Amino acid sequence: MRQTTRVLAVSLMLIAGSVAVPSISQAAPSAPLCLVSSFDSSTSLSRADEINLETSGWRQRGATQAEVDRRLAKQGIVRIGASPDVEPLSIKGDLNLPAPTLYHDTSCGQNRWYVIGNFNWRNRAWESEANCYPYRCVLGADDVAGIALSRPVASYGGWSFVHYDTKGASYLASYAEDANTSGVVYAEPDYVQWMGTSNGGWKYDWASGQIVYSIADPGCGPLRALTVVSHNWSTTSINGVGVGPWSISVSWSPSAYGWKAVSSGSNTLTPC
Repeated sequence: MRQTTRVLAVSLMLIAGSVAVPSISQAAPSAPLCLVSSFDSSTSLSRADEINLETSGWRQRGATQAEVDRRLAKQGIVRIGASPDVEPLSIKGDLNLPAPTLYHDTSCGQNRWYVIGNFNWRNRAWESEANCYPYRCVLGADDVAGIALSRPVASYGGWSFVHYDTKGASYLASYAEDANTSGVVYAEPDYVQWMGTSNGGWKYDWASGQIVYSIADPGCGPLRALTVVSHNWSTTSINGVGVGPWSISVSWSPSAYGWKAVSSGSNTLTPC
């Protein structure tokens, strides 16, 4: 079932799906990312959107994982444990899919946790699937991106997904395909558009992306997460999408025209 979500007021400013991205030379904000002073599911989602847009913007401007961690720490959002050093379990050669990261947020009097997962294409292999020159078209059925937890949490907060095109414009999703205490998964169309030879050729709007999943109460026991991205092309159709413990299910037909990539596991949260 599609899960309706509320988005930040800032998302209403995404005219034609794009926002201006400041230059890399701009310093990270020194003030905490405060939206609210107490937790509830609706305000948590807005905060998830804000953190997603902020941190994915840093990545778009070239920030490394260590720089993202350092900037978030200045905001009071601290990475849990050490960086994972395991290579992804199942990465398709054209996609970079690092392990997601868990953070603990105690800023502004809050007490919640975030899982942040991201991906980006290593090359422009998607160009070979574009067959609508010189127009705009979707590559196959919806592409899929999500975060799955190793076990259900006691309660979740909110979730957010933003993807970027090859020109740097951002697209903030307004709802998830499925979301529950085990994670969240999005299914969104991926478009290509011919921009002209002098303007870079094809533009692709799933060149990179980031997902944020907010946890209100993690419950007890070790907790990890993984990121999944699925891509398809040609005349495919999606048969089903869902999320459960340590798994994101997605199927399409014909099955030969697509792939599913799975990251390695994140750092570990052990709340109790």
